[in-house]
Amino acid sequence: MSNASLPAELPEMVDRDLSNWHVTAEVLVRIADAAACVRPLTPYPGWRFDIDWDNPDPAFQIRQRIWSFFRGEAAETTICLKWHHGLRLNLQLVNDLSKQLFIAGCDEPNEMAFVNGFLEPGMVFLDAGANIGVYTLLASARVGASGRVYACEPSSREFSALSQNLKLNSISNVQAFPIALSDSDGEVELKIAEPEHSGQNTIGGFAYEIASAGSERVIARRLDGLLLEQGLKRLDLIKLDVEGVEARVLRGAGRVLEEFRPVLLFEVSERSLRNAGSGVEELLELAQSLRYEIYAFDVHTGLPVVARPGELTSNMLAAPIEAPLAISRRTRVEPVHDR
Repeated sequence: MSNASLPAELPEMVDRDLSNWHVTAEVLVRIADAAACVRPLTPYPGWRFDIDWDNPDPAFQIRQRIWSFFRGEAAETTICLKWHHGLRLNLQLVNDLSKQLFIAGCDEPNEMAFVNGFLEPGMVFLDAGANIGVYTLLASARVGASGRVYACEPSSREFSALSQNLKLNSISNVQAFPIALSDSDGEVELKIAEPEHSGQNTIGGFAYEIASAGSERVIARRLDGLLLEQGLKRLDLIKLDVEGVEARVLRGAGRVLEEFRPVLLFEVSERSLRNAGSGVEELLELAQSLRYEIYAFDVHTGLPVVARPGELTSNMLAAPIEAPLAISRRTRVEPVHDR
């Protein structure tokens, strides 16, 4: 989003100290709605968290100042973001996810572009660690009325936001479960992160030094039991972002993985995995033992490539060895920072 596409009165905000700007929060929310943008679902070579925080483009700087203002407010402020495929997304301007989606118009753009390109009408998608539903909503639009989406989110705070976003879009092809996925059924303690870092709720341990907002006892299920009792006929893609318990989820999904052979998109964080009693090496070896090949997102193209030994990216893919992904060549291009 360039400066030319902003409403005429907004560029002056770049040099304002919004904390001293006498305007009501209601007016500033309307300005936030006007300044918001959504980046196209295309790869973003070199993307990383916060890459656009200091983007000098006035549009980015305006959104950065607005987000920073609301982050400092006691009350959480929600805007309704126009999302992909005509969807809408309620977004609270306080947490890490909103920081990326509001300021830069994207979060995990290479992964989102992959999901958007991979899913087709009639497919079935599982969102494990759905949070407020960013991947769930995208998948719902891509698989259409003939497809199905299953979303699992154990935190009552995030599950409420997920449910609101499903209701906002009148979505009927998603079944949401307020549960954690693991390698056994029962109850577990879910550590709830402070609102600013709400994506880091975990049944392991926080990966970073963040404040706790308490804990909840939540139901844990094995994926084999949960999905097979739904009468599952196919499963095409699993997104797995469960703050360190990815290996546990895979161990509880042996039958599903063997029968349906879905592609896996999973987070890779050594710190999170160790806090939950495993590690990156164990996670990758487990996927390979299930006859999956590992792919990374190439830093120079943003596209999936077969991972070299020891090559890690923050999120990775695994595809059945009998059904490899179409992959990119490792072509050197400069990362794009100003979209």
